[in-house]
Amino acid sequence: MNRLYFCIFNSDSGVEVVPESVYHALNIIRIVLLEADTQTIIEHLKGRDDKDYSEESVSTLSDKEREQSERIAQLLKCPLDIYRMAFTDEDLDHVAALLNVGG
Repeated sequence: MNRLYFCIFNSDSGVEVVPESVYHALNIIRIVLLEADTQTIIEHLKGRDDKDYSEESVSTLSDKEREQSERIAQLLKCPLDIYRMAFTDEDLDHVAALLNVGG
């Protein structure tokens, strides 16, 4: 299982969509998009990047991530599961079940 990004922040905190051509060589068979509320993402990014992102920027990133994941799933003809993280122990179980890990 690999972590993929569909969008990233550029150096000006604008949202850049990763080109579709990137995904063709990756042999993707399923996409699981993990989502969270905007404030949780802002806190995570602050801890990771030591940078303050606006609510608007993070909301735009989340929207574009969903759009691009749907587009890539269609392009690659693979299933897309979207899971909203609760940040509890159940998250791991739910995502593992989506991926059929150990099953």
